[in-house]
Amino acid sequence: MSTYPNMRFQTFHTHPGATRMKQDYEPGLIRAFQWLTVVVLILQPMQWSLGGIVGIGLPIAPRLLSIVGPLLLFIYGWLPLFQLRLRRLFLPLGLTLVAANSLFVKYLALHWMPSPHALMLAMLLTTLRLWIAMQVLVVFVGWQYSLFWAIVAALLISAIDVGITLPFIAISDLSLPLFTSIITTRLISVVGVGVVLALLVNRQRIQRQALAEANLKLTTYAATAERLAVSQERIRLAQELHDTLAHSLSAVTVQLEAAEAIWDMDAAKARTMVDGALGNTRSGLTEARRALQALRAGPLEEVGLRVAVGNLARSMAARSNLELELTLPDELPRLTQAEEHCLYRVAQEALSNVARHARATQVRVALQLTRGHLTLTIADDGRGFDVATVNGGHYGLKGLRERAELVGASLDIVSAQPHGTTLTLSAPIEELRS
Repeated sequence: MSTYPNMRFQTFHTHPGATRMKQDYEPGLIRAFQWLTVVVLILQPMQWSLGGIVGIGLPIAPRLLSIVGPLLLFIYGWLPLFQLRLRRLFLPLGLTLVAANSLFVKYLALHWMPSPHALMLAMLLTTLRLWIAMQVLVVFVGWQYSLFWAIVAALLISAIDVGITLPFIAISDLSLPLFTSIITTRLISVVGVGVVLALLVNRQRIQRQALAEANLKLTTYAATAERLAVSQERIRLAQELHDTLAHSLSAVTVQLEAAEAIWDMDAAKARTMVDGALGNTRSGLTEARRALQALRAGPLEEVGLRVAVGNLARSMAARSNLELELTLPDELPRLTQAEEHCLYRVAQEALSNVARHARATQVRVALQLTRGHLTLTIADDGRGFDVATVNGGHYGLKGLRERAELVGASLDIVSAQPHGTTLTLSAPIEELRS
């Protein structure tokens, strides 16, 4: 994200149609096809230069004509319009154009050869060239589609090639048995590679699908376990408050009502009841403080701030399927309970906002010690928001700023649509200054 130079990841903005089109194909396949069009465009002129060296040069007219196909293929591969409009048909049509170009170039070469000897050389060279083209095409077909279509593509191109070549066999020095053996060997080789690749890709798809299902189950399990734990903790706290604080308040209420009723008749007994009510009030206050203490960030007491923030970030990233970049120092300075609580709660709220609202794919969490301050940074590559509009009335952001002010920390939030959000909390640490 260019807006924030400290972030190590980038956001690429693409048209939604292009994103959907890429999801229709195997990863990297479209980019590989685009570079194939570049190779075809570069090698086409080189082929005729090499042909001239071995004595099968063509006149200028067919040479120029043979360049038209690669040029159109290059435009087709790299112009986004075709990708957005055709989507699933983009690759099949592109591979068809590659095959048609190779067959057309072979026909031009055979049609314009002036002598039987030159025709034989051209036939051999173009047959070998088509061999390479077929191998590449079958690789692409096997990569994206099934084994059946890889074999069909190889058979279809071979059949068209035979139909183009047979009329020229009789007027060349190339024998039919030799041509047949070359075609047969080529077909076996191409189909064999296609079969192997299709089997490997199919196995990879099965493994990828199994991994996606396992990740989904793990995410669902983690979310369910978290909800269950929260629910159980709420039930436990509700029971404790009912058994202690509620009973204490009920007793105080009864005692005060009784004291009010007999105050004018027996002031001494009324004072005794008031003293008892005060005792119950103090007991209830103690129980309330204990219950509120249970609501604090438990992980801080168990594992400390450094590990607690790391566990919080990993858990959120796993549940939301985000790529996490986590940076933690080897040791942390001595912090007050309020400082630890502030840092942990700010991290918890910020990561919760990323999971619920940001629609991000990557998040960076860092605790860094710099210039007498402990700095917490949480940055995502999500959709961002207008800070000036949201900041005033958004309770979550208001609460974060209030927490920061309580410990003398500064909170900075930078966000720009659609370049993500960066939250930075910087707390002054006395130990780092000394």
